[in-house]
Amino acid sequence: MTEQVPVPAVPAIDDPCNASGVTYNAKWRIPEDTESVVWELMANGDLVASTTEGYEFENGTTSHNFGRAIDDGKVCDVTQEIPVPATPGVYDLCNMPGVTYNAHRLVPADTDQYYWSNTADQYLTVYAKPGYTFPNGALSFSYGQAPEKGSFCAGGTA
Repeated sequence: MTEQVPVPAVPAIDDPCNASGVTYNAKWRIPEDTESVVWELMANGDLVASTTEGYEFENGTTSHNFGRAIDDGKVCDVTQEIPVPATPGVYDLCNMPGVTYNAHRLVPADTDQYYWSNTADQYLTVYAKPGYTFPNGALSFSYGQAPEKGSFCAGGTA
C-alpha cells in the first residue's frame, strides 16, 4: 500500500545581488532528504522532489519539479570610496584697468574615477563616475570660485 505525503513547500532561495555583468545567480537551498522525500538538483538548475518507495504525493505523483530558482535581478550597489582630489591650482594674472576678476582654476585631467566641470564663472566641481563615491557617499565636490588676488598690473599693461 502506498502512503500519501503532501507536496513539499517551495524551498528557500539564496539570491545575492547581481554584480556588474551578472544576470543570474540565484541558488536553491536544497532541503534535507526525509524518509519519504528525496531532493535532486538537476544539471539545468531545476530542483526536483521525489518520493521514495512506498510513498506518493497527495496529488498522485511521485515527483515534483520546482524549476530553476528565481533571480530577482537586483544589481549590487557597489561603490568604492575615493578621496577628494587636492585643490587645483589657480591662474591669476594682474588685473588691467576696469577688470576686477580674471582668476581661472587650472582644470586637472579626468580619470577613471572622476571628471571635472568648470563653469563660465569659474566654479570648479569634481564628479565621481559610476561605481565611485567621495567620502560620506558624496557624488560631487565643489572647489568654489577661483580666488582673485585683486592685484593691478603696473603701468596698466599685462
